[in-house]
Amino acid sequence: MKTAYEKVQAARAKGRPSGIGFIKGIFTDFIELHGDRRFAEDSAIVGGIARLRNRPVTVIAMEKGGNTKEKVFRNFGSPNPEGYRVMEGIIVSYL
Repeated sequence: MKTAYEKVQAARAKGRPSGIGFIKGIFTDFIELHGDRRFAEDSAIVGGIARLRNRPVTVIAMEKGGNTKEKVFRNFGSPNPEGYRVMEGIIVSYL
């Protein structure tokens, strides 16, 4: 059993896949959707539509970025309020 410290180390490991990495590895035909058309786009949230085993699905992931420049652009994976509105809009638009 891992200690709490070991779990934190694993979560912060450099080689750990990112949200975009998981999307590329699991889904096909991913189309990223941007912005909520009200305020702004949140670069920490990646969302869109894709296919999983040839079925259409909605995909939402948090993205931290791989290097320092990407991490700053992605706000270190911390969504702003507009990011949550984007997630809500994506979910509602496909229900």
